[in-house]
Amino acid sequence: MKIAIADDEQILLNYMMKLVEELLPEAEIDLFGSSAKLIESARKKKYDIAFLDIQMPGYSGIELAKVMKETNNSLNIIFVTGYDGYESKAMELFASGYVKKPATKEKIRIQLDNLRYPVIKKQKRVFAKTFGNFTLFVDGKPVKFSRNKTLHAVAYLVHCRGSVVSRKELSSVIFDDGIYDSNRISYISKLCSDMQSTLNELNAGNIIRITPAGLSVNVNEFDCDLYAFTDGDKNAEKKYQGEYMSQFDFGMETEGMLNSMLIK
Repeated sequence: MKIAIADDEQILLNYMMKLVEELLPEAEIDLFGSSAKLIESARKKKYDIAFLDIQMPGYSGIELAKVMKETNNSLNIIFVTGYDGYESKAMELFASGYVKKPATKEKIRIQLDNLRYPVIKKQKRVFAKTFGNFTLFVDGKPVKFSRNKTLHAVAYLVHCRGSVVSRKELSSVIFDDGIYDSNRISYISKLCSDMQSTLNELNAGNIIRITPAGLSVNVNEFDCDLYAFTDGDKNAEKKYQGEYMSQFDFGMETEGMLNSMLIK
């Protein structure tokens, strides 16, 4: 998601960026202190949302919105202003929203939840399904590893959401017997090899990081229903039916957390 924020006051510009970053941590945010620079950028980059201060030197926010609409007719323009009397002009431009200063996180959240033009998120090739039984998909097809325990290992890495997992920890999760001898070390190495070679064959090897320190997933390289749920995605919330990684014991605590979130 690409977002532009324009305000001629640097302090307010930084404050708006902080609010939006907290609500949309994965968004690409560009800041502009002048109308001219925003127009130049908008002609090269297709923004999904633009937060515009109405009172700016050069182009006013209203004039700026008209120009930006020419670059992208489905742009969600949200005016942010400390002045009254501009609501009707905003409506004439089919603006997505109108925020009266001081902006707050809750005011911005309401605007993002009610965009005039829904932002279509580009679907990634890899999808980790954690609701119900865990399955890893590449291009819509379930991934089949050579070893049965490899899927277990991938599931735990997805569960850890980018945190580095040592080989010893991975072994303890998969086998739960406290043994970590030379045979077990060799077996974990074979799982890592199966994991990497299978994903490389599918041109999806970038979702896994394997280093001497341990293993982790690159959370920016795949979609995941758990991540979407905890990030506030209502569609992901609807897909959750009370079960999380059902075939693995390590998911019980997270399942309880998800269930409590639904109750609230």
